[in-house]
Amino acid sequence: LISLPHIGTRKRTTLATLVLIVFAMAHILIPKNSTDTASTETVYQRVAINSPRDGLRYLQLDSGFGVQSVYDPTSILTGYYYEYTSLLPYLLNQDLQEKPAQVLIIGLAGGTIARQMHYFFGPKVSLHAIELDPGVTRMANLYMGLKDVPIHITHGDGRQKLAENPNSYDLIIVDTYFNDMQIPWTMTTREFWQVVRRHLNPGGIAAMNIAAIGASKSALVEAVTNTQAHVFPYVYDAKLKEGKNSNHLVILSLAEPNIAQRLDVLPASEIAPLGERITSELTRVHHNTQLTTLTDDRAPIEWLMAKDAIH
Repeated sequence: LISLPHIGTRKRTTLATLVLIVFAMAHILIPKNSTDTASTETVYQRVAINSPRDGLRYLQLDSGFGVQSVYDPTSILTGYYYEYTSLLPYLLNQDLQEKPAQVLIIGLAGGTIARQMHYFFGPKVSLHAIELDPGVTRMANLYMGLKDVPIHITHGDGRQKLAENPNSYDLIIVDTYFNDMQIPWTMTTREFWQVVRRHLNPGGIAAMNIAAIGASKSALVEAVTNTQAHVFPYVYDAKLKEGKNSNHLVILSLAEPNIAQRLDVLPASEIAPLGERITSELTRVHHNTQLTTLTDDRAPIEWLMAKDAIH
């Protein structure tokens, strides 16, 4: 790999992993000839709004290798994984007209998921979010259309704020990243998913976005989903693109969510065709004691990402 003898082991592993990831995903970075529309330094990170020639706006953090949020001023759809999360309210076993879904997004970033969900469901969903960095929220309000979305935002660490939260939700979406493309290990462990489970209403579901970089069969996805299946009896993994470098939408539930049946009868909308992709790529995950289960005592996320990047 690379030699970084004067840096602590965890930081050395993180930097080496990021180098491998950059090489692995070089062809899926945002378009060239990009310029910063705006940028700021917060207590946590550098936040930039990048505007390539494709007309989109990208919210990026730190070195800018990864994309945290996308905003198209002319279209609600972006062509990225975000729009698949707007299928999730259709999986809830409740009449959203009579009882709006209580939705919590952990890792709001620029608000792409929230903006799309508000567009498709309006008052049928009540949106809440936890975002670590208030500076990211300020930039999202200014440049990413978040100011037009009715949403209650709490700032702070996602796991800590969820644990302290007395409320429960019908849908919890976890989409947290730092250092551009790393999932915080604290958001992957058995103990974290137990907290998520405790905050779900009866019949509720949870979901997670996992960016698998490099390997077509991801060690990261395998470990995270196996851990989730230790806590939730129903875990489904949908790979959103063929081959390497794909986002996975993982759906978790305490009761059978009947995903294929519910997505087969979607009302006509811009996201209706996405249901077919989900159902065609759906794989149920059962907990396997022979595979890695991530815990607060052991969650080698950097090593799993590095393993994916070199395969």
